[in-house]
Amino acid sequence: MDMQTAITAILIILVVVLPFYYHHLKHSKHEKKFFHLLKDAAHKEGTVIKKKQMFLQSAIGLDEKQKKLFFVHVNNSTTNLSSVSLKGLKQSTVQIYTEDSKQNGSDMPGKVEMLLKFNSKDASDTTLVFYDKNSSPGSLSDEVLGARKWADYLSLTCIGNE
Repeated sequence: MDMQTAITAILIILVVVLPFYYHHLKHSKHEKKFFHLLKDAAHKEGTVIKKKQMFLQSAIGLDEKQKKLFFVHVNNSTTNLSSVSLKGLKQSTVQIYTEDSKQNGSDMPGKVEMLLKFNSKDASDTTLVFYDKNSSPGSLSDEVLGARKWADYLSLTCIGNE
């Protein structure tokens, strides 16, 4: 193989591989930032997150032993961190609000929330916003599926297991 062919092959490999590598590094940094926020919040409350998941603009974590849920959502330049005790959880549901979209003639989701309702009158119901069209860029399919998955999981593991 002559030198020009080798250089061409190396350049082609770099052009193909570097964008994937850059995307991986960017995603990894983004993920570490979100999980670090969750871990710090849990540490301040003396809990340890064992189950966690990251989405485009948010992350959720759960300490099953102490029944504590942590949720972080970033929109524009604001970071919202929620910590919710799941003791007395009565219901966990996902609400999808649609808005009329004139672009393709169909209703597009404008907001995806998980609503946590509690038995006690002392504990107020909590809403966790997974997606908001006005502040969240990108795809919302992961947020819809993730919100449903977590609502179902919380219903199975936290309701009635005091």
